Amino acid sequence: MSPALAPGRNDSEIVGHGTAKRLRKHLRGDPRDVSRRMDNLAAWDRLLEGSPGFPSPRLTAWDRDGHVVEHEFVEHQSSLQDLLAAGPSDTLTTALSRAAELVARIHGAAAPEQRLPTHGIDLGRRPSAFMALAVSDYAECSGAELDVWGMLQHDTELQEALEGWQRTLTVPTAHQGPRHGDVRPDQFLVRADGSLVVIDLEEFGWGATVTDLSALAGSILFDAMTRTFGSVIDEGDDVLSIHQGFMDRGEAALLAASPALVSLVSSYEHASGRRVDLMQLTCGAGWFIMERIIARSKMSYRLAAGERAIAGVGRQAIVDPASALPLFDREARA
Repeated sequence: MSPALAPGRNDSEIVGHGTAKRLRKHLRGDPRDVSRRMDNLAAWDRLLEGSPGFPSPRLTAWDRDGHVVEHEFVEHQSSLQDLLAAGPSDTLTTALSRAAELVARIHGAAAPEQRLPTHGIDLGRRPSAFMALAVSDYAECSGAELDVWGMLQHDTELQEALEGWQRTLTVPTAHQGPRHGDVRPDQFLVRADGSLVVIDLEEFGWGATVTDLSALAGSILFDAMTRTFGSVIDEGDDVLSIHQGFMDRGEAALLAASPALVSLVSSYEHASGRRVDLMQLTCGAGWFIMERIIARSKMSYRLAAGERAIAGVGRQAIVDPASALPLFDREARA
């Protein structure tokens, strides 16, 4: 029995019965963007055709005019996100290792660059938003979202660090290849036997592969920070008490997340045969955290103190990635 479908940016439903069950998606959004995403799904399905046995559902129906696709339905018990939410465990560490191995297989797939969509790094609404929001964007923002952009705007150090990170992803030494493009823990389904299936390849294309791994690392850190700051800090305390509580509990949460990060990176390196650039990885994880805070802020009237603290962790990872390297225990694995 599979869990109920989670809400997403598309309209989804299960059709058929038994072995004939399919997942039908009606892609939503700007027609040009929907067309782009359908092209990405088609590119991924072509790659699957030449990669028999890869654990990802194949397309079974396609309606470009109606913006509808159907996939094989995957029977599963949970997702990687469910395991993250349950907290650190051997089961989670094993699942993260398997997710890293799947990501490495995507990155190593034989697919000519010229046949795949090419994508860069999305920094949100548009780069100019880091200086000022357009009137139309401002009108659409929630109170919390305005709080976030107020933190980001005119932060010269952060902007320069993000630009520097983007440049490192395009240098000749940065590995380019097929990539998922929008990795999140809920896109790894966990079957009854513990094996994983990767889904939702709407952003699949050619690009800097480290960004997929950064998203998994960022997910581990974001989940640890959310559980820590969301349930322990009392905003009614005085400022100094809140600050000290953030510092103490934040450090403990990061240390607790370290074994999962070590397992993630080591599993990827073993499966891919490539050394991970931890500075690039950490910057990307920091931006993943910032993106999650921006996304959460769209539904709130103000940014809570805990969310500000989580954003601070993301910012630190971007502007000073070397400070996070001990979490990956690189020397111990060298």
